[in-house]
Amino acid sequence: MKNKIAVIIVGHGSSDPAGNMEFEAVAAGYRKMRPEWEITTGYIEHEAPDVYTAVSNAAKRANTVIVAPLLLFKAGHARHDIPEYVERAMKEYPDVTFHLGEPLGTSPHMAKAMMERMDGKFFEDAKEDTMLLAIGRGSNNSDANSDFFKMARLIGDLLGLRWTIPCFIGVTGPSLDEALDLVLKARPKRLAVAPYFLFSGKLVDRISNKIKTFSEANPDIMVSLGIRLGSHSGVLKTLDERILQALNNVAHSIHGVGIKNNNA
Repeated sequence: MKNKIAVIIVGHGSSDPAGNMEFEAVAAGYRKMRPEWEITTGYIEHEAPDVYTAVSNAAKRANTVIVAPLLLFKAGHARHDIPEYVERAMKEYPDVTFHLGEPLGTSPHMAKAMMERMDGKFFEDAKEDTMLLAIGRGSNNSDANSDFFKMARLIGDLLGLRWTIPCFIGVTGPSLDEALDLVLKARPKRLAVAPYFLFSGKLVDRISNKIKTFSEANPDIMVSLGIRLGSHSGVLKTLDERILQALNNVAHSIHGVGIKNNNA
């Protein structure tokens, strides 16, 4: 008789193999945190196994399956695609209890992680002359975008900075180019750039190139570019919180924190 918990960590997937390797590194780190669970991965696109295959395989081996989106915010994939995969699995495996977790979302652990991905020496003095430029991916979902704005403010507060400009590299505004125009108008002495992304990829590379170009064109502004979040302990802590929340909140709808499926 099956009597175990299986966790599927869901990643977006990237055409850049390095990004997928970084995602798998987070999963490997979480296996060390929770050795009592069977932990596997699934991808929304670009890589295998796809989400449904990963969920289906887990349901064959466990009586409790937790699907945990390793995504920053609750946009289209977390609101629609992943729940649809889980609904399909619920119909195919009626004796299995499924739990659907929330994305990482707003979290002090995530804000601290981003802060620690910045160059600490850059903030040792002259904070009053330092501006933070926080860059997100951007989404068509207003809730996801507003959550990013909250995180940008949290990061700025943790760094002790008065000026924080949030912006996006794609989909919606304010764009990175528009934000850099604002920086030029404000003319801070120092600019700290926080790329709020989990893993490497084309968008992170684009940000790096734009910031390099900006820095070379404006030598009077000292620029420091942070790095992506990756497998920082704050990411793992937040992931663990979301999985435990899903496990302890079973009686929610398919689009909520958890799902319960049984024959009762």
